[in-house]
Amino acid sequence: MERADIRAINPSARTVQEHLLWDEYILRACDRGKLGPTLRFWKVCEPAVVLGYSGKIHREVRVEVCRKMGIPVVRRTSGGGTVLLDPGSLNYSLVLPMHWHPSLISVSSTNQFIMNRHQLAIAALTGEVVDLEGDTDLAIRGRKVSGNAQRRMKSAILFHGTFLCEINHDLMEQVLPCPDRQPKYRKGRKHIHFLRKLSFDEILVRQSIQDCWHCSGDQPFEWVVDQSLMREAEERFVRES
Repeated sequence: MERADIRAINPSARTVQEHLLWDEYILRACDRGKLGPTLRFWKVCEPAVVLGYSGKIHREVRVEVCRKMGIPVVRRTSGGGTVLLDPGSLNYSLVLPMHWHPSLISVSSTNQFIMNRHQLAIAALTGEVVDLEGDTDLAIRGRKVSGNAQRRMKSAILFHGTFLCEINHDLMEQVLPCPDRQPKYRKGRKHIHFLRKLSFDEILVRQSIQDCWHCSGDQPFEWVVDQSLMREAEERFVRES
């Protein structure tokens, strides 16, 4: 089967909640055959804490600190650990129908397929050795530069993550304790010693990821929102939150 081109998609969103809702909607639309493969880049205007679907809020977030600072705490529908998204983070959301590539058949092969592409793209950009750590982290010299997660439906997958173009270490230390569950390569390090920013403008990072998926980001396409699917997405998002 000939693979459909991955298209750039850029729905309007102001808050992290709206961005995560779009992830859920686009995944469902792809699963129902109403949208093909898409790639979306997005950023937040204000800091937000985002838990994985099984994250333990009172163990992984300093909730009272977030409340006093006015930082929203939300839950996404994919797995993975708790993260702080701030305006320095470049986020992406890749949605693919499972028939798009044989490697999308399972969680582990999907991780390997997508992360290998991103690993090569960031290595080519930086000129440094980029390691795939854990299941879905990219690291340079043992320090994390990208975290990622996936969610699967019957016929489509959502793979999304963050590239650390800037990091607010002070804020991260305030709102996120060192997690109980850690990838082995973290070795108990604090956030400031574990995370590293990519020393490149986010436009170059974005272009590198677009290129590795052969996605033309300057040619977004028009599409119509299915209101019934949007209601389904909203119900799922509210239930998880």
